[in-house]
Amino acid sequence: MNVLHLKMKPVKRELKKMNHEEFSNISSRVMEKQIALDGVNCKICGRCIEPHVLTKAAELNEEYKSLCDAEWQLYQNKSRVQWC
Repeated sequence: MNVLHLKMKPVKRELKKMNHEEFSNISSRVMEKQIALDGVNCKICGRCIEPHVLTKAAELNEEYKSLCDAEWQLYQNKSRVQWC
């Protein structure tokens, strides 16, 4: 049992690091992506239809959707906590 514990310790550190990188300040990261996406969309609406702008808009849209899903999951999990 002690051997398993010693092997799992480094895994725990890496998982904590990954969790911090992926889910910390999720709401502010969603807002930042939304602002960036709005800026790119304004360029597109301003008739600046260049291929790199469209590619950037598609990338930002995917990142925004991913962050929104992560934020939704976070709030959904928080709502399940028993506050007794």
